[in-house]
Amino acid sequence: MKQISLLMILTALLGTPAVSFACKSAGPNKHVGIVLSVIPKDHLLTLRDAETGETMRFRVAEQLAGGIRSDQQVVITFEMSGKEMVATKIQA
Repeated sequence: MKQISLLMILTALLGTPAVSFACKSAGPNKHVGIVLSVIPKDHLLTLRDAETGETMRFRVAEQLAGGIRSDQQVVITFEMSGKEMVATKIQA
């Protein structure tokens, strides 16, 4: 039991830095995170950012969002259109 608990703690401690630095290391105009929701017909995708934990909303073309599902980890490349982030590429 102690070995399992220690393994869980080590996994949590060692795994967290890789996720927390994911957005900075992904490059400019990119966010890494977990998809919270995707609504292709409304052209919306909501992401929990891996670095900040913030919820982010992206406008997304229906063909880009088609194969994406909730709880999937993705890298989104985007551009700004006014105050909106518009996804130009999604890597699952």
